[in-house]
Amino acid sequence: MALLGLVFRDQAQKEQYLSVKSGKDWKRETVRQWSHDPAGTGEASSSGVVSISAEDLASFDALESNRYEIYAPWLPAEAAFAAHRGQRVLEVGYGTGTDLLQFSRGGADVYGVDMTPRSARLASKRFALYGQGAGFMTAEAEALPFPDDSFDHVYSFGVLHHIEDTQACIDEIRRVLRPGGSAFVALYHQTSWHFLVDILLEHTVRLGRYGGRRVGLEERLSMVEYSGVGAMPLVKVYTKRAARELFS
Repeated sequence: MALLGLVFRDQAQKEQYLSVKSGKDWKRETVRQWSHDPAGTGEASSSGVVSISAEDLASFDALESNRYEIYAPWLPAEAAFAAHRGQRVLEVGYGTGTDLLQFSRGGADVYGVDMTPRSARLASKRFALYGQGAGFMTAEAEALPFPDDSFDHVYSFGVLHHIEDTQACIDEIRRVLRPGGSAFVALYHQTSWHFLVDILLEHTVRLGRYGGRRVGLEERLSMVEYSGVGAMPLVKVYTKRAARELFS
């Protein structure tokens, strides 16, 4: 089937685009990419909206506007940022802190973990500029640095499908949630029209013009998120059934 293969003009282009599949290389490359393009900055830059290199209020304001007006205008209502006043909220993979800032503005006591030290620095500076407080940590989602029953709500948007052991991350979220707590976890949907046509087909057409060796689905998935430093090392997609099984 044509959709299941991509071709590359040479080995150099292949190495530029393809994923690092697992282990220390995966983590090193993930940190490298997210440090170069912190979460949320890629879609903003591609829209011609903003560069956060200035790290000032104007840049952060533009980043926020792009996220909620262009990239995901439905997200504030779905995530219910304002519904957690007085609660302890953890975000797993906070990037530049755009979503966590909304929880903080809504009156939550907020914390965040992220793999990249640059995210901690950017988010801390951003919160300080807005006069908001948060507890930012550099840590891995598979081993959250918190005791059991620490949070009322855990939020993770578009992060856990980039982690090798997603199930371990879900188990950790369950562990740190208090009895009766809630979680909001967003993963790539395997059978959505957006994924099948707007993403996979677009990348197949864009790269299929080059001569070279065909590659498989796993390697192509890494190109769903691509930056100036290369493809995302690992990208996974889930059916609704598979996603439910993670939480069963």
